[in-house]
Amino acid sequence: MNNSSLMRWGGLASIGVGLCSLLYGILYVALVVLAPKVDTATSLVSSGIQITNLLLALSGLFGLFAVITIFQRVSTGNEGWARVALWFGMFGALLGGLHGWSDLVRNPILAAAFGQTDSAPAANLLANLPSSVDPRGIGTFAFTGVFFLVLAGLLRSVNGIPGRLASATMLGGVLLEIIFIGTVLYSGGDGIAVARYLFLVAGPIQSVIVGPIVYIWLGMLLRQGIT
Repeated sequence: MNNSSLMRWGGLASIGVGLCSLLYGILYVALVVLAPKVDTATSLVSSGIQITNLLLALSGLFGLFAVITIFQRVSTGNEGWARVALWFGMFGALLGGLHGWSDLVRNPILAAAFGQTDSAPAANLLANLPSSVDPRGIGTFAFTGVFFLVLAGLLRSVNGIPGRLASATMLGGVLLEIIFIGTVLYSGGDGIAVARYLFLVAGPIQSVIVGPIVYIWLGMLLRQGIT
């Protein structure tokens, strides 16, 4: 094992995050948002929900590897800020992966609980939480958003990085924070109703366009050794 192999595999992991994000966004819209309305129990174990949960879990796993590799390349510019990006990126990837894995595993259990009268109220309460480990997306969105924002500044000081990539990364950070604010204010329908449009608009843009561009572009540069 050497630094070159880290860059190659870390770059591949970054591309993996981008592809997971792209698939997540497309499949979530196609199989969840546009799917026929069904009861909560059926929805929890639907193919759309469970596939997107699996993609989120895989994205977190790839993200841990990708963030470390990205840190290795940008730390030469400003090691202090690079460490800030590293920690936020690591926690974001970890909590995002746990978010997907937790929902993937617990959904069948919750679906079964809806069939038992005494468990239904508790099951309904838990079903309305996006994740038991990341209830309002503080890791998936807020921490990853900070990672993107700090990384954008660092990329501008690294030789060989196109300015457009740094700008896309900055835009991704802003979109992630907008998504986070929307999830907090909407609170699963118990908060401000119009806040749902914050994540309904910013979410697809980040997941399908900006996020994949940033991660796949970075992954390609890492594998080429340009950064």
